[in-house]
Amino acid sequence: MPIAIATSTVANEKILMASNYGAFYSNDGGASFHTRSPSANVVNAVLFHPGHDAAQLGNGSGVYRSPDYGLTWSLVSATGNVTDFALNAALPAELSATRSAATNLLSTDGGITWAVQASAADGVMVDFNGSTTLT
Repeated sequence: MPIAIATSTVANEKILMASNYGAFYSNDGGASFHTRSPSANVVNAVLFHPGHDAAQLGNGSGVYRSPDYGLTWSLVSATGNVTDFALNAALPAELSATRSAATNLLSTDGGITWAVQASAADGVMVDFNGSTTLT
């Protein structure tokens, strides 16, 4: 069962699907899917970077980045369980990753590097319209 699905804005036929069995990739609009996961572990989140062929994947190890629509992956932030991604529409190079450790990670370079952004006892959400951290 899918946990999350992302479609490339550059090539609409490219689709990534996060699942309890890893990440799956389609290059034919979803007619078929192939395993393209750095591991067979649960993948919680996937995100295509708009206007690029880069993608992000979040799992229990942290954040992985793919430069080629999800065909290959490299661990770029070994920070623990990443559960979701958010993109700042006003600044597309700015991405946020939510972790189960009640902290967010922030990338200002399109997901190449990540740093801890905030912490809270009950979880964190990012408000890209201001500097407020919501809990």
